[in-house]
Amino acid sequence: MKILLYCPQTADGIGNRVDEVIGRLVSGDEIEAIDSFEDLRARLRRRVGDLSLIILLAPTLEHFRRVLTVVDLLEDTRSILILPNRKPQTIAEALKLRPRFLTFADGDFRDLAEVVGKMLQINCPGRSADEEHRPTRL
Repeated sequence: MKILLYCPQTADGIGNRVDEVIGRLVSGDEIEAIDSFEDLRARLRRRVGDLSLIILLAPTLEHFRRVLTVVDLLEDTRSILILPNRKPQTIAEALKLRPRFLTFADGDFRDLAEVVGKMLQINCPGRSADEEHRPTRL
């Protein structure tokens, strides 16, 4: 299973927390971590068929607006979106990306870990969601 993790680094460390959560579930060689939007856009323009899951962190409204611009590049992909707030307008716009799961940047990401763990078990029967791994940042 190959996961693309768009995780822009911010002063509050949200990106590091998401990185840690996913790193507990997936080995580093299964994660392609990207922290710049330009790199995300370039990666999505290449073949995405090798990706099982795309996790997009939008810690601010500015990041979220940028993510919305790649909606056409996310077609036919399984994605998880981490939103900057819980406002109905933000959620409504996020649904245009057709994510499999939405969560919020102000949370503790237990829900994210649970969903990714279940997705891993579905895609890789026999795999334990409790495996401890650490991703490698690109």
